[in-house]
Amino acid sequence: MKKSHELLLYALLIIPLYYVGILWLERTADKGYADAQHDLALRTLHGDGLSQDSHKAAELFTQAAEQNYAASQYELARLYAAGNGVGQNYTLAMEWHTKAAYQGYARSLYEIALLHEGGLGVKKDLVKAHMFAQIASSNQHAKAIALKDRLTQQLSAEEIAQAQKMGKIWISERK
Repeated sequence: MKKSHELLLYALLIIPLYYVGILWLERTADKGYADAQHDLALRTLHGDGLSQDSHKAAELFTQAAEQNYAASQYELARLYAAGNGVGQNYTLAMEWHTKAAYQGYARSLYEIALLHEGGLGVKKDLVKAHMFAQIASSNQHAKAIALKDRLTQQLSAEEIAQAQKMGKIWISERK
């Protein structure tokens, strides 16, 4: 009996509240609130309570990213890198990751390191890749730590010192 009562409570109260929340989120996003646009974009991208639509998600991420919302800049950059909902464009991916990285967004710092490592949208540069991985790893980003360690094995001591110096300059210019 208890299980059916809980199921009825869920069906009558929780589900409608969830969809009312999505309606509220849509209205708030339409009014230009970046955090609502970002949340709605994530739900649209993953089909969470809404139809999955990568193109619509990219539009919503763009709206929030243009308001300097770092998490949306990161997500939009990833869409461009993957060509998901937008045309694949590593140059635009780098631009959006850079905007988020300037705000200290560790996930974008890591992605920039990967783009430099692979020469995607930029000239391949392992020293810069190490620099960005080092900065991201200072934020305890686990994948960045592993990338920095891997790059350390590929670079000379002079190149590592150069990456560390470049990283200190990069950080000091953004304070």
